[in-house]
Amino acid sequence: MSQHEIAALRLLACSITDTRFDVLPQLTSWQEIDRIARKHAVLPLILQAAMALDAAHRPPDALVTAWKSLTLAAIMNNERLMHSQAEVVSMFEAASIPCAILKGASLARLYPKPEMRALGDIDILVRADQCDRAIETLKTAGYCMHETEHEFHIGFDRAGTYLELHYAISQFPELPVGERIKRKLEDATLRTVDARMDGYTFPALNETDQALSLLLHMERHMVNEGIGLRQLCDWCVFLGTCSPATMEQKLLPAIQECRLFQFASVLTRICVLYLGLDSEKHSWCANVPQRTADELLADILDNGNIMSKDLERAVSSTFLKGEESSLKKRSVFSSAARNLTIAARKQFPICNKAPILLPIFWAYLPVRYLYRSVRGERPKQSVQKIAKYAMKRKKLYRKLELFKR
Repeated sequence: MSQHEIAALRLLACSITDTRFDVLPQLTSWQEIDRIARKHAVLPLILQAAMALDAAHRPPDALVTAWKSLTLAAIMNNERLMHSQAEVVSMFEAASIPCAILKGASLARLYPKPEMRALGDIDILVRADQCDRAIETLKTAGYCMHETEHEFHIGFDRAGTYLELHYAISQFPELPVGERIKRKLEDATLRTVDARMDGYTFPALNETDQALSLLLHMERHMVNEGIGLRQLCDWCVFLGTCSPATMEQKLLPAIQECRLFQFASVLTRICVLYLGLDSEKHSWCANVPQRTADELLADILDNGNIMSKDLERAVSSTFLKGEESSLKKRSVFSSAARNLTIAARKQFPICNKAPILLPIFWAYLPVRYLYRSVRGERPKQSVQKIAKYAMKRKKLYRKLELFKR
């Protein structure tokens, strides 16, 4: 890690776990901290900690002014989203549609200063058998449904407010454990807890369901576009609110049952090492080698905010996706072939009726990408470089033992 990345982590630790550092690493430029904060969507948290430094070590006044302006805009956006969220929750309650807020406010409320955790959109969960009624309720309120298809949620927007209506918490692996997780979480909206933030009350997942939701969300994004420091902070803050008894009696057994224990352990080890999470309360992650924790942290730092797309990483995911659903290890190229098949079946439904056409589209999809690159419609990418990057990522992810016994 660079000195600036270490400093950014220390500043985040100050904001989310009240960890105090006597000094920050010697910084050559606060502009680099600014770049990291923006890339990972944690600028308000960085500002919060930076203003607690003594005057001699604070960022330049011009940068502080810019940060304050952006933070104020984020806080105002939070309020706008919270108001819209309250409206939707009220409508669902009136229609007798059980629901739960995912991510966003359900995690921000746990931060020492909730308003400093920037919200991006509204994620709301309903049971699959209530989805049609929820869609009609949203349409009645003026929300427009997106045509883009997703595997477990439907996108809506209204006057710049984006909402995802989830009929499942996440995508589940095509393994027996995936079915087990799906059954375990399908009634999550029936066992919610009342949460409060900024004067608003809303239903949130209980602690066990929240832990699984967070891990599933991070696992899915990590293998695709990646996760950033904001998601790591969410996990750290969530764990910081869980008592040792809750961890031992509820969360850890559920995480182990869902085959996510190693992944959770590595994430937690990062939080202990770099974000000030109490090591005594979370000694269950102590056996994770620091090298493994550092490798995953480097992957997180390389990526950034999941809302910003890294094209090289996105393309390399073609060589990775689906391995967690396999009982055997795949090479990057067998993974690529599998995912080209999935893409072909999704983009060209005729392949589902006539699988004999699949080899044509295995060739067509890469050629189309190359053609668009030549025309300047897609950035040019080195297949060799991407494959090498994918193999590096695959080696790391295998250490996380995702969904493995």
